[in-house]
Amino acid sequence: MKRKRQFYLLCFIAIAAVLAVLLFAAGNAFSGLRGRSAGTGTEAKTVEGDVSVRRSGTNYKLKEGMPIQAGDVILVGRSASCTIVTEGLLSAVLDSNSVVQVTALTAEDTALEVTEGAVFFETDKATVGKKASVQSGETEVLPKPGCVFSVEAYSGTWNVNVYGGEAGCVFEGETKPLAAGGHASAIREKGETLLFLKDITYQELRDFFLQKLVERGGLCFEKDELQAVLDSRREVTTGRSGTAERMTCTVQISCENACGKPEAAGLSLPEDGIILPDTTVKFSRGESVFDILERVCKNSGIEMDYDYSVAYEGFYVFEMAGLSENDFGSASGWLYSINGWYPNFGSSRYEVREGDVISWVYTCDGGADVGRGDWMDYRPE
Repeated sequence: MKRKRQFYLLCFIAIAAVLAVLLFAAGNAFSGLRGRSAGTGTEAKTVEGDVSVRRSGTNYKLKEGMPIQAGDVILVGRSASCTIVTEGLLSAVLDSNSVVQVTALTAEDTALEVTEGAVFFETDKATVGKKASVQSGETEVLPKPGCVFSVEAYSGTWNVNVYGGEAGCVFEGETKPLAAGGHASAIREKGETLLFLKDITYQELRDFFLQKLVERGGLCFEKDELQAVLDSRREVTTGRSGTAERMTCTVQISCENACGKPEAAGLSLPEDGIILPDTTVKFSRGESVFDILERVCKNSGIEMDYDYSVAYEGFYVFEMAGLSENDFGSASGWLYSINGWYPNFGSSRYEVREGDVISWVYTCDGGADVGRGDWMDYRPE
């Protein structure tokens, strides 16, 4: 009997010890979330949707007012967004499907790294003695006080746009100045990364950036022009899904521009470049260009490959019939047009209408050889 009481006592002590350890760990985690990096005043200002912060290897749900610390990784889910603010220095609005790491955070220095997605930044006008920097891939942005800019990061490409003020874009140890309306793009191809500079084409900006610019009066653009682009996109992407109405459209796939070129040797391309001749397809209201292409390729035995692209805010087709992007250089790949018009957004965002003519074409020259010269009009310095 005495031994049994001793056994129960030892069990009780062991359980109490385990609980104490768990409570101590939980207390540390809680204090870690509540604690503020001394003097930085950096916190989450607005949080919408599924947003989390990874701290010391553990993910926590990010909430408004939660302090941000050096080493934190902010992960923004689909259809979500959040704003991170360093008081008196920098604000960053993260779009959906974005990942940002806080690499340095002191009272004088805030450094962030955009590893995926899109972020809209603003620096305060009075930042004497303070420094902000944003790393993305092989580029670094050094904004001056009062600068408004954005950074995008996705597979093999990093984009920087300056909408107000000035910034420096550091690439391979050299700083390129960017003024309002300036664009820099670093593109990795076959193990080499090249930097291209040009003016911003606002018609190609993602909706997230357009909306932020409209909210700020347009900055280096006319607000009404930006709003007109947003309205036109909403027109073609907003439909009356859910009806049983059946309609028809025409689909064609060609690679005529690639035929006969030296790079075509070894590729099994049709002699006339027609992969799929004009084909009438039935579809239901609400289907996208991508939906129809996927079904047509499956029914016709045409192999295709695609991936979700943050840049295009939808699915991106990079290979069809064994012909892939970059097979004919860095400006080659697949484009689609609707009734002769090349939309500035992904095929999964365009809702097809009755009678639409959908053309998928392979370009070897950034769209210039198919009638859309502004698709990738990058020119090295």
